[in-house]
Amino acid sequence: MDKETKDYIDGIFIQFKDEIIHQFHIIAEDVISKVQIVAEGVASLNEKLDRRTEELDKRIDETQAMMGKMFDKLNKKMDNISDNLNKKIEATNEKMDNMFDELNKKIEATNKKMDNMFDELNKKIETTNEKMDNISDNLNKKIEATNKELKALKADILRVESKVETLAENLEHHTRVIHHL
Repeated sequence: MDKETKDYIDGIFIQFKDEIIHQFHIIAEDVISKVQIVAEGVASLNEKLDRRTEELDKRIDETQAMMGKMFDKLNKKMDNISDNLNKKIEATNEKMDNMFDELNKKIEATNKKMDNMFDELNKKIETTNEKMDNISDNLNKKIEATNKELKALKADILRVESKVETLAENLEHHTRVIHHL
């Protein structure tokens, strides 16, 4: 092989290597972008959960404040209207139980949704990791195959160069013999 062919093969290999690196960067940027989107989604969910928790805290505080006022009024009127007061307390307790039951159901539903969302997120992350591992494995295999091909080409070039040197020596020897004749 002459120098031009060798340079051409070297150029193709460099282009191939550069293209592999370029493609890897594109894939890496895409993965990073998707991870950032997932992280933003998680942050958004955290913000929603924080707002919901704040709303629940506010509702609980309001309910507790309402109960405090109601109990103050009830204590003042207890001597005069104990029968009516007991009925109102029972009704209020029932409403509160229902409110807490509903609140617990909402919290449980929210927890289930969050668990499902985190499970889906973990699955997506695992899938992305598997894809990256597969891409990395494929790239490594292709690089190894390319290296083997290059080694084989180098060995062929060395054999050809050796044969060319031998032919040149034989030609030189025959030329001398012919000149002596």
